[in-house]
Amino acid sequence: MAVARVPLFAAIFGLLLTPAYFSCIQQPILRPQPAPSGITNPNMTVPAFYAPGSDWNKLIAAPSAVTFIAFRPTSDGPGTSVSNTFLSAVRRAQAAGIRVLGYVSTDYANRSPSAVHQDVRRYGDLYDVDGIFLDQISSKLSDLSYYIDLKEFIADKLGCNNNCATVHANLGSVPSDSRFVAMADVITVFSGTYSQYRNFNVPSWMRALPSTKFAHFVTDLSAADVAAAVQVCRTNHCGYFYGTDRPAATAFNALASHFATQAALISAPPSVTTSTGTTSTGTTSTGTTSTGTTALRTTSTGTTSTGTTSTGTTARQTTSTGTTSK
Repeated sequence: MAVARVPLFAAIFGLLLTPAYFSCIQQPILRPQPAPSGITNPNMTVPAFYAPGSDWNKLIAAPSAVTFIAFRPTSDGPGTSVSNTFLSAVRRAQAAGIRVLGYVSTDYANRSPSAVHQDVRRYGDLYDVDGIFLDQISSKLSDLSYYIDLKEFIADKLGCNNNCATVHANLGSVPSDSRFVAMADVITVFSGTYSQYRNFNVPSWMRALPSTKFAHFVTDLSAADVAAAVQVCRTNHCGYFYGTDRPAATAFNALASHFATQAALISAPPSVTTSTGTTSTGTTSTGTTSTGTTALRTTSTGTTSTGTTSTGTTARQTTSTGTTSK
């Protein structure tokens, strides 16, 4: 009797499709993902220096807008023992996909590295944080090495098990030298009132770097001006934004009353598109639907782009002076 021969590759392929094979695949651990590089629409970093409650619940419910929450269990940092209330809030935020950063003051580089290291260790040991939010940052170039060393220590202590630790330096102004970008993964380059923010413009060297390097914090922001403030962020290469109606002295003692409005705007597509140096009008119209596919088209410099369609896919395309943006 003839015996049917099964090719070796077919036998192996059949084995790989068995339930036993799939049961051996390790399931991914649910942990926050690193911020994407080169985004054109900002996300949010929210300093939440208040006890978990309704405000924290609002933040945790908005992971599509909030990338980072910075917190401090005590007025000066991590404390010496765990707070179960804060630990529970941190775990819920992380489970939602939000990265949680522990607050550490550097006292403008006057704190000894050993004291800062102790705070970092405690945040890691007590709360298993995803990174550190450094505050009271020195703007002196002579202190830059102090922060570069801290960044290296934080990366070493908090590690890269699933995601590397994030270091956010709350500088508060545009650095005097581009070398400052080495001090942290994210740097606050604006911290001030909305009246100051309206005229804010970043230097050209910052635009050559990923927007996720830079954050803006805006105080004294009314609900009526939230949309305009978000637009300033978008046009100034801002990767992370947070605005509050509170003054600077109490800016992070409670969540902004218009947080929901900010989150909705941040989650929405940007209204301004740039293509080869030409800024479009920001008006988006729905193109022609074909075979269940919608092409979004933007008019720029008097020229309407031609939407590209493919079955089951939504294409976005902007044409300006014959150049297609990506």
